[in-house]
Amino acid sequence: MEKPDGLYDFIELQDELSEDFKKEKDLVKFIEDNIVNFTNDLGFTYLSHAKEFPLQPFKKRHKGSKRIDLIINTKCGLRLGIECKRPKYKCELVSGLGQVLSYITMCETQGIRVDKFYIVSSKTDLITALTIARFNLPIGFIAMDKTKAITWVGRKKN
Repeated sequence: MEKPDGLYDFIELQDELSEDFKKEKDLVKFIEDNIVNFTNDLGFTYLSHAKEFPLQPFKKRHKGSKRIDLIINTKCGLRLGIECKRPKYKCELVSGLGQVLSYITMCETQGIRVDKFYIVSSKTDLITALTIARFNLPIGFIAMDKTKAITWVGRKKN
């Protein structure tokens, strides 16, 4: 049964996603192929993007340099970082959260402006979402498949 747009408890939606993406790069490609709609769904108007945006924590490039999956530039001048995850286990999203925090630090030390980061995952994970909220991190969390996206906006207060 398709749910209408609206506010739901994240736990209600944890089993709502299909296993559409075989690999993380398939999720990145899907977003890139639908990047105008993806950006609009975030509330912004698409201008341009870069894929595999390099971060160099050291002066000399070396094997294993860090790369942000997508950087999206919006018409209002914001720059959004998108880090995609297709975890086998939900605990991999907590690791992805640490990865994004390190990317934020690297961007700051290199003078690279990224206004907001998003973790986009093929699975929901309440602990990752609650951790982002608990520490008021500048990171959005979106779980999606090819037909729907679930965006974490916070918990309902009882």
